[in-house]
Amino acid sequence: SGEVGAGFHRATWDLRYPPVSAVGAEAGYPEDEPQGHLAAPGTYTVTLSQRVRGETTVLAGPETFEVVPLREEGALPQASPAEVTAFWRRTAQLERSVSAANMALTNLETHLANLQTAMHRTETAPDALDDDWQAIRTETHEIGEALNGNQSGQLFDPLPDTVGARLSFAQLGTGYATYGPAPSHVEAMDIAEAEFEELRARLNTLLTETVPAFEQALSEAGAPYVEGMPVPPAE
Repeated sequence: SGEVGAGFHRATWDLRYPPVSAVGAEAGYPEDEPQGHLAAPGTYTVTLSQRVRGETTVLAGPETFEVVPLREEGALPQASPAEVTAFWRRTAQLERSVSAANMALTNLETHLANLQTAMHRTETAPDALDDDWQAIRTETHEIGEALNGNQSGQLFDPLPDTVGARLSFAQLGTGYATYGPAPSHVEAMDIAEAEFEELRARLNTLLTETVPAFEQALSEAGAPYVEGMPVPPAE
């Protein structure tokens, strides 16, 4: 995006791809705003367009330009630009998924609190609904702990071997340099991706099957409406 007022303006690319973290998620350390991964040295194109009242018009381009490294060779052996970029894209894809899972868990915690309030406002005595709600809450916490560790741990406790910790290790170790991943970074990603796939399946089961079924049971028990549930009939 660039300025659109009268006069000459300059827009500068920061040599990064768009961020992939969930919209609304906070930036991770040490950034103030979410960032995408760096672009590798190579040939790129730029196009200038304007969008007025819903209509997009190309004003100039495409023009080609070169992105070159500041130094031709580093002090240590390094991977090719293609290998470096491929690993950056790999960490970005996992970041996209983990960020989405964390936001889904945060929203689910709020939703569960509202569902509990609705459950307490039914005319039924404590029964299977209470047990089902507790089972959902327990599963939610277990998934969150596997992703990010126990949030009640002490400040100086060792970092747990979670999906989030492995991803951070790979990103911090490779995201600010063009040397490419070390074997430990690749191993961390291998483990994180495998562990996340299982957690993703469990979370999606909660979101698409378990929670909707619980909401239906609540509605049938006469519970008040909770945001996200289907609107109940008037009869």
